[in-house]
Amino acid sequence: MYKLIIEDDEGKTTVVHLIRDELTIGRKEGNMVRLTERNVSRRHAKLVRSNGAVYIEDLQSYNGIKVNGDRIAGRAPIAEGDRIQIGDYQLALKVDKTAPGPTTASVPEPVAGADDKTIPFSRDEPTKTTQRAAPDAPTVASPIVAAPPEPAVPGRLVVVSSNFAGTEFVLDKPQVQIGRTQENDVVINHRSISRHHAKVLRDGGGRYHVLDLGSANGVRVNGEEYSKVELRKGDLVDLGHVRLRFVAPGEDFVFERDAQVVDVETGVDRGKMILLAGIGALVAVLAIVLLVKLVGGGRAGGESVRATEVQSQSARLGADLDAALKAEDWDGAVAKADEALKLDPGSEAVRNKRARAQAEKKNQVIYDQYSAAARGNDLEGAVTRYQELPDDSVYHAKAQESWSVIRTAYIKEHVAKARSLENAGRCEEARKHVEAVLFVDEGNAEAQAVAERCGQGQPKRREASRPSLQRAAVVSPPSVRAHEERPAAPPAIAPAPARETANVDQEVSDAQDDYVHGNYPSAIDKARRALHVSAGNPKAWRIIGASSCFLKDKGGAVSAWNKLGPMDRQFLKYVCQRNAITIP
Repeated sequence: MYKLIIEDDEGKTTVVHLIRDELTIGRKEGNMVRLTERNVSRRHAKLVRSNGAVYIEDLQSYNGIKVNGDRIAGRAPIAEGDRIQIGDYQLALKVDKTAPGPTTASVPEPVAGADDKTIPFSRDEPTKTTQRAAPDAPTVASPIVAAPPEPAVPGRLVVVSSNFAGTEFVLDKPQVQIGRTQENDVVINHRSISRHHAKVLRDGGGRYHVLDLGSANGVRVNGEEYSKVELRKGDLVDLGHVRLRFVAPGEDFVFERDAQVVDVETGVDRGKMILLAGIGALVAVLAIVLLVKLVGGGRAGGESVRATEVQSQSARLGADLDAALKAEDWDGAVAKADEALKLDPGSEAVRNKRARAQAEKKNQVIYDQYSAAARGNDLEGAVTRYQELPDDSVYHAKAQESWSVIRTAYIKEHVAKARSLENAGRCEEARKHVEAVLFVDEGNAEAQAVAERCGQGQPKRREASRPSLQRAAVVSPPSVRAHEERPAAPPAIAPAPARETANVDQEVSDAQDDYVHGNYPSAIDKARRALHVSAGNPKAWRIIGASSCFLKDKGGAVSAWNKLGPMDRQFLKYVCQRNAITIP
């Protein structure tokens, strides 16, 4: 009689006596020997005794069976001394020369209904070896193993599929995100991998779990699909067509020695299956529509079919339009909108989406120029381009990621130059740099201070400067105001009443909104109303000048140019050049 010695990866052994001609091994209940680790398939192997010989048969398991280090195909003979590997378990066949003692578990002769009984082999129960009197198959289990302290060396994922064979990813963070794009911690650039495919989580006990992030092709561990599952030593993780082996912390795994490279890029992935299913459904709908058109007869039936076709096409184009907008494919979005408007010319929603796509296409050019200027440390160019991006544009949000750095450097540079020129007594030039600062930060105290100090020595130039500088004089500290009230100095420009100032700000804000949305005549009207109260308002003049450029009104643009400071002139010149208008 033979006995089977089963040893787990921590050295715990269990003995099973082979008194039946067949014995099944697997993870699922119903096997005669149940090995509970996940790298064992539900029905993994079968032990067969025939004509005095013993064979082990692979039941098409995911991880296979190795006999003396070689993977077998189908059925292979085994003898005493052979080493059989199934997942994390090592099995050995020995001749049983003595009757089973108290240290082994005996399997009785089968009785009716005993085929579904199982010998669990799990580390989730304490060791117990009993001689059972009942006709049921006995239970053989390993002792509980306490979770070891987290080792200094973290776990790894090693690619064992042929596409990226040997590539290793160290799981050295509590959360490691895996996907196709660069923002992931682990980047696997393969078409079967989703942008954000999966995440590996490490808990406080040093255990690793893999979590599916709603990927198109899912996450499979040892051939079975999971949304979240704990990883154990030797697990094979399939992400799309890329297979990775989980190397547990402290495990002795060398790719050249231990890995078996495979090619898992077979079959149709789930994303393609969904696409094919969608195409099939669409074909079915079109077939139904055609059938109704053929057999419906009559004018009413024909009109109904045409209405159904229009609705179906409109829905499809609407979905394509939204997808193009989401992908920032502005040309594609305009094309889809044009197709949709041919079917439904009165759709206001489609027209709005088309207008948005056209506007964003222009904004994309501005953003690209902003990014190029920022990369080239061209602060002036970057500031000018940023001011052109509408607040509701996706590119305005993108530009904001680097804008704070650009803005800070821009202000710092111009404040330093303004102070240097002020100290050299060159206030006329210093004020130009002050204007540049107030262009992006009207409340900047350092720039206002330079303007105040320079304004005392050159009052005439101060009256001709930007209104933002004049407002700075009005709100200056009491000591400065007292100095301005001396008889020798000209009277400061009195501030507008609070209500009028509020109206100016609102008019300018409304004008800016109209300008952003392309309503240039209205923008000019509102900006001019603001100028009735604040004749030198630079924002109002800038809106008038830029709107005039878009309206091809060179005279209006030049008029605004003459009222603006250097930085605003640079902005206006750029806008006019884009509209084929040359101004001084």
